[in-house]
Amino acid sequence: MKWFVSFSILLLVTSLTCYAIQSDDLFMYLAIARQYFRAGSFPAHDLFLYTLTDYSWTIYHQWLGYLIYYGEYILGGFNFIIICKVVLIGFFISFPILCRRNSGSTLFIWSVSAILAIYAMSFRLMERTSLLSDFLIITVLAILYFESLRPNRWKYILPALFLFWVNVHPVYPIGWALCFLYLFCNYKQWPRRHYRHLIILTFTSVLI
Repeated sequence: MKWFVSFSILLLVTSLTCYAIQSDDLFMYLAIARQYFRAGSFPAHDLFLYTLTDYSWTIYHQWLGYLIYYGEYILGGFNFIIICKVVLIGFFISFPILCRRNSGSTLFIWSVSAILAIYAMSFRLMERTSLLSDFLIITVLAILYFESLRPNRWKYILPALFLFWVNVHPVYPIGWALCFLYLFCNYKQWPRRHYRHLIILTFTSVLI
């Protein structure tokens, strides 16, 4: 029953997220990345704004996201970009059901939440770098969740994760906030080594 319900929900998620390219931003990402490989650097001015010459822009805050989408495009065109998007969104939705044992009530709550969430956020399920941030937010939550169950080594990837995130999309401070919130809620564990390690890793992530 659990597998049938899970499969049905994920099938619904797939049906609502697998559609033709909707994001105008994607074409900008591909054009900027193509220009990067042609010139060997990112342009300092907008090359595509023909009505205003030499218009300075700031695009470096998510330069890695452009290259990721361009790589997907090179590997399989727009269809491959859509497939990657659907897989990412499926991971967002599946996270609560994948990371713990599930009772009937948990499965029900997850199913209702997944359906409501997919309808609520359907307007933003497009091929944008914000989807990468969504994935990374869930990844940070997963690391903190498993750390709450039992101290483990997954937390040591946080600095590398933030080094990647800061070059993909500008909402990485949400990840900091989640880490600090976790530390605040578990402050009674201060004497324990794993808690102090997480403090160091969190501040290292901020410095990065």
